[in-house]
Amino acid sequence: MDISYLHGMGSHLLLDCFGCENIGSAEAIKKVLAEIPRNLGMHIISEPVVIKSKTEKKSEQGLTGFVILEESHISIHTYPAKDYCAIDVFVCKEFDIDKAVKLLKDAFKFRNVTKQVLHRGIYRELNEKDFAKIKGTFPKGKASSMLESYRFLGFQATNVARAMDVIRKMRKKKSKIFLSFTSNMVSSGLREIFAFLVQHRLVDAIITSVGSVEEDLMKCRKPFLLGSFNVDDRELHRLGVNRIGNVFVPNHHYEKLEDTLIPFFKKMYEMQKKTKKLISPSKLIFELGKIVNDKNSILYWATKNKIP
Repeated sequence: MDISYLHGMGSHLLLDCFGCENIGSAEAIKKVLAEIPRNLGMHIISEPVVIKSKTEKKSEQGLTGFVILEESHISIHTYPAKDYCAIDVFVCKEFDIDKAVKLLKDAFKFRNVTKQVLHRGIYRELNEKDFAKIKGTFPKGKASSMLESYRFLGFQATNVARAMDVIRKMRKKKSKIFLSFTSNMVSSGLREIFAFLVQHRLVDAIITSVGSVEEDLMKCRKPFLLGSFNVDDRELHRLGVNRIGNVFVPNHHYEKLEDTLIPFFKKMYEMQKKTKKLISPSKLIFELGKIVNDKNSILYWATKNKIP
């Protein structure tokens, strides 16, 4: 299934330039406004205009120049007394941002600059079929022999074997077992492992963050995607994709989550008004589990087995 994304129909480049030269000359600004669009492949539809500030305060005096493009506009606001200018390149097409900054630096010789880039529009599509699905598996048969061998491997493998000893003691003494985990673990394939433990009543209570509840719910609709740690997060943002480590979560997962939660919260609010009793977090999550129909879900088995 293809995903629709949020960005890509143009970039908005904002520059705050300090230690500038040539910013008190209207002719110099007009020249820049005429040359920059042509060098960036844009199309001018009106001659550049430069207007002098009318303020009497010298530090605020300066020039405002702009040019209207088929793609939108470019504006320059200068304050010669401060050696400062603000430049706005706002166009409805992709352009070479680094080239634009270099051209402007060559024109105004600024010593320092802060840059912001905003993106807009529809950019491109990401095909989910190109990614492996995040899904945990639980080994069939006995794994105890393999885990026992961890005891002498060193590093964290040794602690896995020690943890196994602790679990055996708890079960032998029939202790109440509290399973605690963070939401990022549910983002990974460990979600299915936790669900297995809850399904088979191997724990008595769960302590976790609300993020775990959200991500368990999201995975009931669609799986997360296996991506990479080595990726440009700005590019992912342009694609409408969120990243949790090397796990990718497209924006529409959150939209589906809202489709589930909004009517549910309305129903819970009406129940609360009717009973005149506040609904506790554990009760709310228990009720949420009733609407889940996914046997890989922690919520599904926690509600079914009445595990708080």
